[in-house]
Amino acid sequence: MKKTILAFALVAGITAFTNAKGDQLSDKKIIAALEQQWIEAFKTNNPDLLAPIIAKSWVQTSSDGTLSGKSHEMADTKETKWMSLKNIDLKITMYGDTAIVTGIFQGMGTASWGAVDDHYRFTDTWVKTRKGYWQCVATQLTTIAK
Repeated sequence: MKKTILAFALVAGITAFTNAKGDQLSDKKIIAALEQQWIEAFKTNNPDLLAPIIAKSWVQTSSDGTLSGKSHEMADTKETKWMSLKNIDLKITMYGDTAIVTGIFQGMGTASWGAVDDHYRFTDTWVKTRKGYWQCVATQLTTIAK
């Protein structure tokens, strides 16, 4: 009887570990797709693609130390016309219902203030909401020398 209980506990533990690993892989794929959705929002100047994936309280720390929020990002999404745009070298690290994404953002385009030639290392912090969907709550940008 003790062996049966021990065997059951071992199988249950392995199953829970496997499911947790599987969930992490699934969440990583979802977050990678959301990062791509952000790029698509920029490419198509469509803030409706961006609105659901960044939290109302989202804050961005720019490379010069300024802070901006969701309304600024939504306006930039409409404003900037990108000729080239991509995220590269994405790395996603899971911490339960939090994910840290690092990568490099490269983009060239134009806006009302002039030419845009962005080359940043970024860190995005994603949190799974109570309803089970992912939202970005913070972004930090560091300029990479060209």
